[in-house]
Amino acid sequence: MDIKLLLIPLTMILCSRLVALSQDVQPDENNALFEIYVTDPDKIPEEGAQVFIESEDMSFKNSAITDVDGIAKLLVPEGKKYKFTVKKFGHTFEFNEYVEVAAKEGAYIIEQNLNIKLIRHYVRNYNLDHMYFDVNKWDIKEESIPTLNKLVESLNKNKKLVIEIAGHTDNVGKDADNMRLSQRRANAIRDYLISKGISEKRLLAKGYGEKFPLVSNDTEEGRAKNRRTEIRVIQE
Repeated sequence: MDIKLLLIPLTMILCSRLVALSQDVQPDENNALFEIYVTDPDKIPEEGAQVFIESEDMSFKNSAITDVDGIAKLLVPEGKKYKFTVKKFGHTFEFNEYVEVAAKEGAYIIEQNLNIKLIRHYVRNYNLDHMYFDVNKWDIKEESIPTLNKLVESLNKNKKLVIEIAGHTDNVGKDADNMRLSQRRANAIRDYLISKGISEKRLLAKGYGEKFPLVSNDTEEGRAKNRRTEIRVIQE
């Protein structure tokens, strides 16, 4: 698996990133900061993945959960070598190549890219019709409740059914914002299904942003078609 290593002196980090770091964890003289990016093969972020890190001498272990951007942050002691394991949706991915964290003056950040592929084959896909969201929102609207309740019925009738809820947007706005919006909409649908008694083990929520349009985004009609929620059947 491809693992890329990039050392970035703290003094070179933009002010916006310094602000972000001040709100959570920061590197110091003895501890480097791993910023771990977990994505699928299409570079789409994997939210909710658990990232484990372990030193080669087994003296240090820790873990963190990726956020909506697929990022997990972990402080690690300098002067050691580390390997990673990622777990999500019942799958485990081991990255056995050790990454060395040098002992050096000044705090610094290491960007680590980990690529995983959760689902290799879908049984079938279909659009979840009559699923509505307000612009730039992910709240479940009253008009969408009948559609979601029908999906609950299907899941209750077939206890073997395992699905991915795939959110898609048009290309209006920034790529990163659309990716986050699609993930949050997929999450909202998953959370509704869970609230109706469906096991979270049967529900994978994934946002694809504007990555996979059905048609051209050059017209409003086309953009409306691309703003969609798909149900991708993993098992039935």
